[in-house]
Amino acid sequence: MRFHLNQKIDSLFKIIFLILLCLEIIACYYYYYTLGEVKQMLFVFIFLLNIIPVLCYFFRLKIIAYIIALIIGGIVIPYKVVLFIKWSELKKEALEIRKFVYNYKELNKIFPENILEYEFKKQKLAKHFSYRTANQQNFVLQYYIGTQGTTHYYNHKFGKWSYYPD
Repeated sequence: MRFHLNQKIDSLFKIIFLILLCLEIIACYYYYYTLGEVKQMLFVFIFLLNIIPVLCYFFRLKIIAYIIALIIGGIVIPYKVVLFIKWSELKKEALEIRKFVYNYKELNKIFPENILEYEFKKQKLAKHFSYRTANQQNFVLQYYIGTQGTTHYYNHKFGKWSYYPD
């Protein structure tokens, strides 16, 4: 009976560990788009520490392996979830601002000089946005998620969203 229970716990650990690894891989990939490549490397390094619980597991230090795997997952995954939620909110707001700018141009034949007239759905997001216009015929709207050095932006001239560093 005890052997059967240990086998079930062992199988459960393997499943949880694989799920954590998959979530960590996804998180590490998307850290690039929220924090940039330099900070992404920190999380990739933390992810690579998963070799420790794997080694512990093979040396029959299973409890230690479980704990270390959960700690690594706890470092990498939750912060990315927070950034993903923030990214979703910012993207929705950015689409609304872009719509505001195009509506303004339709009414006034030029792009607005600023977006001060725009009413943010979530005022706390306003500090993440910047807007500039060149000769009233082009505009660039940009926002950042995790760090100001990594921006997502829309350029009217090209008519598409881009990312820097890209």
